[in-house]
Amino acid sequence: MPTDILLIDEYEPDEVETLLAHSLNISRVPLNRSGLADYSWRNYANRVEHVERKQVHEILGGFEEVEYQLTRELSASPYLTLLIEGVALPAADGGI
Repeated sequence: MPTDILLIDEYEPDEVETLLAHSLNISRVPLNRSGLADYSWRNYANRVEHVERKQVHEILGGFEEVEYQLTRELSASPYLTLLIEGVALPAADGGI
């Protein structure tokens, strides 16, 4: 994997690719099927870094599944970041 390319999983939103492509070389690949998170690149030390993007309701609705997924992805590379999309606000009915 070349160092100047950001890899994006095939199922990530097209809008993310459009936005990032203004300043980065982007390539869509099946990252999740390869055991990596949603976004991946090689850092200055040629190590694989990756970012898993989750929406708040995905985390709150299935914490164990998210934890299991992150554990699997950590085995592919210890340089893993969890990017949480959205904000959880308390609601009177217990929802978000």
